[in-house]
Parts: sequence; structure tokens; C-alpha cells
Amino acid sequence: MKIIYPIKQYKFQYNTLLYPFDQAVTDALNVKYLSRLNSDYAEFTLETEQKSNYHKMWYKYVDDNYNNFVNSLYRNFILNYIINLFDEPIIFQTKPTFRCHLIGNKAVANWHKDMQYNHHMAEVNFFLPITRAFENNTIWIESEENKGDFAPIEANFGECVVFPGATHMHGNKLNDTTQTRVSLDFRVLPKRYYSPNDRISKVQGKRFIIGDYWSEING
Repeated sequence: MKIIYPIKQYKFQYNTLLYPFDQAVTDALNVKYLSRLNSDYAEFTLETEQKSNYHKMWYKYVDDNYNNFVNSLYRNFILNYIINLFDEPIIFQTKPTFRCHLIGNKAVANWHKDMQYNHHMAEVNFFLPITRAFENNTIWIESEENKGDFAPIEANFGECVVFPGATHMHGNKLNDTTQTRVSLDFRVLPKRYYSPNDRISKVQGKRFIIGDYWSEING
């Protein structure tokens, strides 16, 4: 299924043996059962949602294993799956964002549209759950812009969900399930919409330029 505008939410399956994102995350966090991560954290705020020990361990792992993870596993996933969804050149988020929706907590503190945080309205969001994403441990999103009819994005490991996070309000509820949701997400932008600027991404503190927040598919 090709990406067309306006973006519609859908999901596709991929080969987890060829793309073992779960192994990368369990190696990074040095745990066996991601759905049982220690939840002894105060409710995350906008300032703390990316600063837990789990986030620090993940981003250190990515930096320490840049060639194996970013240039192999993740980049090959972009090359072999994501690029085929577009009929035009794209740029993609250099490093995927790590999310940890702990039991009794949230992964993202605020309900928002990504446009509110300097993202381009033409960006396409991709959601890669590493553990089962369901009910109140997942992302809730409206079906149309400003409609407010929020519903959960449900998916399993081995599924990737495409959704219009730039223009559609989305967020998290308190996780009242018995399982932590661990996931990665990233954004893709058709290159025709790219305009270099010094705006800073809220989560990663990167400038929205190729070579920082963005990478080229053949770069």
C-alpha cells in the first residue's frame, strides 16, 4: 500500500527474524521481559518523559552500537520496507525515538500534534511496538484532524503502524493494563517538502536538517 495524502492509518507486517528490534532493545536494557519493566517512576512530565534510566540506556546503546543498529538494522528496514511505500525520494529520522509506557504511567506526557513541536505537516509517523500495544498502554489518536474521536492504535511486535501524527491529535492514557509497552517510532518526509532550518526537535534536541535530525536514503 502506497503512502498518499491525506495520510490514513494502517499497519503492515515485517520479518522479525531479519529485523530483530526486540533483541536490540533487550540488549540495551539488559532485561529479559520488556513487558515487566520496573514501574517505580513518578508520572512522566514533558521534561522527564525521555529521561528515565531506560531511555538513557537505550540511547547510549544506539550511540555505542551505531554501525550495527543505525547503519544496519534500522537503515536496512528503511531501505527494504519504508522506501517502497513512497513514489518519490524521502528523508527519514536519523535515530528512532524510544518509548516506554510503564504500568501506571504514560510514555508521552502531553496530548499533541507533532506540528506543535516544529514538525512539518507532511511528515509520516511510523510506530514499531516491541511489546504488545493495546488498550491504555498504547497511543490514542483521532480518526480525522480535530475530530476528537480518539481510539487506541493496537499492534503486536512484527507490525508497523503508519499514522498522521503531524496533523492529528494523539497521546497516552495512564497505563492501567498489566503490561508495559515498549516501542520505537520515527518520521519520514518526502524530500520535496524539505526546507533546511534551525528549528529544534523537542525529543532529541536535533536541528531539522539533513545530517542531524534527518538523513537521506542514499546519504
